[in-house]
Amino acid sequence: AGVVELSADGTVTFSDAKSLTGTITALVDANSGVVFSGDSTVTGVVGTSGTTIGTLHAGVASKNVQFDANIHAAVVALTAAGSVTFSDGASLVGAVEAVVNGSGEVTFAGDNTVTGLVGLSGTTLSTITAGAASKNVQFDANIHATAIELTSTGSVTFGDGVSVVGIVESSSVSQGELVFGGSGTLASTVGAGSSLSTIK
Repeated sequence: AGVVELSADGTVTFSDAKSLTGTITALVDANSGVVFSGDSTVTGVVGTSGTTIGTLHAGVASKNVQFDANIHAAVVALTAAGSVTFSDGASLVGAVEAVVNGSGEVTFAGDNTVTGLVGLSGTTLSTITAGAASKNVQFDANIHATAIELTSTGSVTFGDGVSVVGIVESSSVSQGELVFGGSGTLASTVGAGSSLSTIK
């Protein structure tokens, strides 16, 4: 399908292993929902500026949903111990939340930006993976996660005023860079298990 258009406050559900080559749009801002029941991929944009999707439900245990283009949604809700992956260049205008405390993984495969909260106090995410070589992930709002892991020589940037609750570590010694765009707070250890390359 080229376009899945949500005309009101209804919900569209993708069964396990069903993907969409196309886009998802809403006619009413922040009033509709999309449910992914397992492994899925969406190649096109999801929501638009001014007509966002209300909630995207993903994260079924051991399943992954991949987004290849930008998302405008009030919330991406991870319902269990599954994951969502944002492809290189796919950013999120919205928030990411866990339904179950300490569960749900988010992977950023390249250059990405998240404008909203990532996890909440009391319902933290499990793991945020970022740091692909020569790529940067920018977070513009507070983060609550068990761990942020930088997998290669890329970087993570925290916008001005961002607070991070959760450890930050590298998957290999002396790789990965943290950048602070202004004031910020880190409430847990940084590089304790495996040191980062640079903090600036």
